[in-house]
Amino acid sequence: MTELMRNRPENRETIARRAAWRRGLVAEHWVCLLFRLVGWRLLGHRWKCRYGEIDLILQRRHRLRFVEVKFSGSRSAASREQALPDSHQQARMRRSAASFLARHDPASRLSVQLDIVLVYPSGRIEILRNAV
Repeated sequence: MTELMRNRPENRETIARRAAWRRGLVAEHWVCLLFRLVGWRLLGHRWKCRYGEIDLILQRRHRLRFVEVKFSGSRSAASREQALPDSHQQARMRRSAASFLARHDPASRLSVQLDIVLVYPSGRIEILRNAV
């Protein structure tokens, strides 16, 4: 019975979805570690509001950085484009960042940037500053 269950399409999709979720979580932790090593302080990880979720919220001095982490399957241009958030996702990220700023008054006086960080299977990281 388990062999039959393993070959069912919905179970393969569930397994693939879980694997993608784990890769994303590992990529977020890796990116967070790198930012912390260069002096950024983590304010939020997977911060949620009614508009969506922000993977990382970081602060250094008078700068606040909202980061969307994406794991890209390869370094090809097509894979990179596929990993980038579409306009709807970018709008949701902007609304989520605005919600965070509204709830945290001192944060509204900081310089803000919304970045996308691509993580490749090789471990290479590409930061797209103010990409949203």
